Amino acid sequence: MTSVGHSRWRLPMSEIFAVKETASSGRAIVTQINAPPGCHLLTTESKHSPIAHVILRPYRRAVCAWCFLYDRGRQWKIRDLAEGMAFCSIQCRTHWHANNDTVCREAFRAIETSIKGQATRQNHGAMEESTYEGSAFVEGSASPDSVDEAWAMVKEQGTAVVRARTATKPSKAQRAIVGHAADLTSDPDILSYVLSGILATYRSGGSHSDGNGCVISIDAEDLLPSLFELVPDEKVFVENHMTPSPLDDYTSTYLLLLALLPATLLPLIAPKLVINLASRAAHNAFSIRPEGTTDGDQSGEFLGWGVWPEASFFNHSCRPNVRKDRIGRLWSFTVDIDAGKTVQQGQQLCITYLGGDERDLDVAERRKKLQEQWGFRCLCDRCLEESGES
Repeated sequence: MTSVGHSRWRLPMSEIFAVKETASSGRAIVTQINAPPGCHLLTTESKHSPIAHVILRPYRRAVCAWCFLYDRGRQWKIRDLAEGMAFCSIQCRTHWHANNDTVCREAFRAIETSIKGQATRQNHGAMEESTYEGSAFVEGSASPDSVDEAWAMVKEQGTAVVRARTATKPSKAQRAIVGHAADLTSDPDILSYVLSGILATYRSGGSHSDGNGCVISIDAEDLLPSLFELVPDEKVFVENHMTPSPLDDYTSTYLLLLALLPATLLPLIAPKLVINLASRAAHNAFSIRPEGTTDGDQSGEFLGWGVWPEASFFNHSCRPNVRKDRIGRLWSFTVDIDAGKTVQQGQQLCITYLGGDERDLDVAERRKKLQEQWGFRCLCDRCLEESGES
């Protein structure tokens, strides 16, 4: 497979398909040949794949931290307790360690300690407010203006944390600033997800020091361009009737990571990266579920989620012609054999964003689900036919 696009990261492309702009659905994967049933289209890259992910906290001991294997809830016995990781085999543990150097493992240990500390405080009824006094964000009022104000204020707070942590002799006030940030609370899954994206950025860019012990500011877009190629959800932090805004958790996560992670990582912990990790996941993440299900990632227990950039260019259809299958850390896409049709040259290759019983919903209910969760009104052939619009 070759690719076209960003100078540091290329959009997926092969002799079989290409990513093209469409009139109604943005960028899409379109066939360049007549693709028969069973034709292999794409397997995601193995290096640093996915670029950001999380296994939900209740499943951490039952899902392998490397290959994501899940065996009906059975807890894996091979564990790195300090980092909060469990593995299905020695081989997977070895792979995980090869991908995570001492800086990464120190980061995992710091966050695992923080999450356990949050749980302890919560059990003892001693949870503190998760933002600094005077924060611009008031829970339940996440309008676009308040979102911008909150990030501006939190960025100032973050700058103070970095200054305190990089000071040769931090003052008492500076130590207090770091201490307050370290005591903040955040959703453990969001905290772990953002950490994974920061570590992917670190692995892409190596060390970030000027040689004199001073950290260097790095543009995350240069180090993790594949993330920034994806279409963001501009309203990811805006309150809606379905779910509360995650703004508080993401701003607290930003400050917590600045206070806790190794100094080597400080140049990478920027609001821009945190915001983009949130906004890209909203419409591009694939759910992690048990392998071997009949419809890829859309059935079985919801174990977590991740962002695989190469896979994000498949658009949705309620009558998909592409099957997706997770194989360990990778995704494989083939022309659906069950559909029994060759996808003609020039046609879109589409997966389904729906799963299980959702596929049996009527057109109005399917469109409502897709509009609310992914922000578009479905105009696939099936919806047009069932609505009488074709």
